[in-house]
Amino acid sequence: MLQDLIFLIIILLLFFISVRIGVLDIWGSTAALFLGILVYYFGGAQYLIILVSFVAISYIATVYKYRYKRDIYGMDKRRNIGSVISKGIIPMLIIFLPLGGISRFYLFSVAVAAATADTVSGELGIFSENTYSLIGLRRAVPGDEGAISILGEFYAFLSSSSIAILYYLFSLNMVLSIYVSIFGFLGSNFDSLLGATLEKKGYMEKHSVNFIAIIISIILAYMII
Repeated sequence: MLQDLIFLIIILLLFFISVRIGVLDIWGSTAALFLGILVYYFGGAQYLIILVSFVAISYIATVYKYRYKRDIYGMDKRRNIGSVISKGIIPMLIIFLPLGGISRFYLFSVAVAAATADTVSGELGIFSENTYSLIGLRRAVPGDEGAISILGEFYAFLSSSSIAILYYLFSLNMVLSIYVSIFGFLGSNFDSLLGATLEKKGYMEKHSVNFIAIIISIILAYMII
């Protein structure tokens, strides 16, 4: 009971902080609030900690040299409800899948790792001067749909591995932790692949790309266990 109260207070504090510092707009913050409550109530503390880690890591990457990214590339640090749903709904739904506890927490972590890798690589990879399209590896403009760089790939793997380390601390399963890191990293590249093809041709929009890339990641992650 005391633990539940503590985590509820933490979730509410994060809600007010996200609104105050502008990491999410009011609708995005409200969606994140309910998402956090559901994840904690039906998953538990370890699920919520993994999810909050994604928010914290993504925020740090987003505000890094924010004015430069805003002025040069028109990037906005404030996320909306579409961003919350496209990257948060799949991890939440995984909690309700009829799977064993180990598999459920593993797939949840893969989904969060993929979301983290995609966000961080996009926010920090944009500083690379050598950016290429994932299709044909042709030179691309930083920030373009499907554009990748060595710098972005590095940060994608680093951020995905950060979630994998947290997963290991809770699960003590080294093999699955490595899979979390790998499939989280691949999730970012699936996002880039969809961006360079379907999104660039107008068949999908950014939030749909995020959503589908995470689904592909967890399907492949599930097939390997």
